Amino acid sequence: KPAESQSCTSGGGGGGLPPSQPPETITETLTSLSPEQPAEVIIDNPKIDLTKITISVLEIISGVSLTVTEVDIVEGNLQIGLPLGESYQAFKINATKLNDTNVANVTIEFKVNKTWLEEQNGLESDISLYRKQDKGNKWDSLITTFTNEDENYYYFSALSPGFSTFVVFFGK
Repeated sequence: KPAESQSCTSGGGGGGLPPSQPPETITETLTSLSPEQPAEVIIDNPKIDLTKITISVLEIISGVSLTVTEVDIVEGNLQIGLPLGESYQAFKINATKLNDTNVANVTIEFKVNKTWLEEQNGLESDISLYRKQDKGNKWDSLITTFTNEDENYYYFSALSPGFSTFVVFFGK
């Protein structure tokens, strides 16, 4: 793997870097959520291809902390239960004080690199977001909608009943 070891890291001192970087994590604090006003969290991180998370709640909730963590799907053995295909990116979304009983739904917006999809010989219609169920190796395919594109990315939106581990997935 010589090509991979050429990656640059900031603030590194000398050799002996661990074989894998720590997972990228984003944390946002939401002061107050209410049923009348869905909360929008804009994600702007070059390592995580999420663009926005919109949370609709069933009751007023204050002091919510939302955390998005990059997940290595192979290392976590998460591909078990997924159909045949390729995983583009996996991430876990957690939120304090929010669960399936007080969340109406979550809209997850993300992007997929066009070059990567072309390498898979795929089309934007082949992309889906999968949500891992709490127990076992069961994944639910979420309704995923192609929304836009620019020079480098295709953009998508998917509706989820709540938070969990998710994988952006290519399959025909």
